[in-house]
Amino acid sequence: MKTKSTMTIKTDSPSLVITLKIFLDDKSFHCLKQSIPPGSRSKLVLKQAVHLGSNAVLSCDEAEARNLLLYASHCSGVVVSIH
Repeated sequence: MKTKSTMTIKTDSPSLVITLKIFLDDKSFHCLKQSIPPGSRSKLVLKQAVHLGSNAVLSCDEAEARNLLLYASHCSGVVVSIH
């Protein structure tokens, strides 16, 4: 009789979640805002932005930052802020 052995790896460490803060001036923020298509989940990131004077701070994870970069590749201020 053959038996099948399996090995499972169990980790007790919590998954690592990194939140990015992206600082944009008003011009870059509005360029990004115009670049995101209607119905995109990225609109939520913009709605949750914190406005500090003439700047906006966006909080998102790495995957969302990549999406924002794709949407706003023509907005130089956004590209510089994310890179």
